[in-house]
Amino acid sequence: MENIANTPFWSWIPADRLRPQSGTLEQLSGYPNKAPSSLRSNVTLTIEKAWSLPIAELSCEHVRMLTSQKFGLQWIARPVAVFVSLHAKAEITFFPGDMTMMALKAFDEIAAASPEGAALIRNTDFSWMAEEYDFSVELIDEARLLVEKIGARPF
Repeated sequence: MENIANTPFWSWIPADRLRPQSGTLEQLSGYPNKAPSSLRSNVTLTIEKAWSLPIAELSCEHVRMLTSQKFGLQWIARPVAVFVSLHAKAEITFFPGDMTMMALKAFDEIAAASPEGAALIRNTDFSWMAEEYDFSVELIDEARLLVEKIGARPF
């Protein structure tokens, strides 16, 4: 699968599985998310934009970045889990399965926000990682540790 960073996140989730919440993360959380000018970076700018967009308009990269920073997971944990369960190998921005790796890293927060989402991730087939990540010993070791940590089937 090619890089899907700029595609609408919700286009990857069947409407009969889950529909987006209405509103923005800013509205749902009750607070704006704006970094001080001294901390402006691609990460902070992406998070700020995602925070102010309607959830239904988030791109895959917005959701990947929110997940990587563990922001807004109380509202997007289940959608992230559904995405990972359906498209574990999807390449958002950097490499195949980069959203999956972010979800594995944020698993505790996802589980706290959505036990059903945690179960979806835990039951995902991660066997593809062995071959896909063979280019990096560090990445495959990290993936194995994360999969083991969440109690999923090892690969």
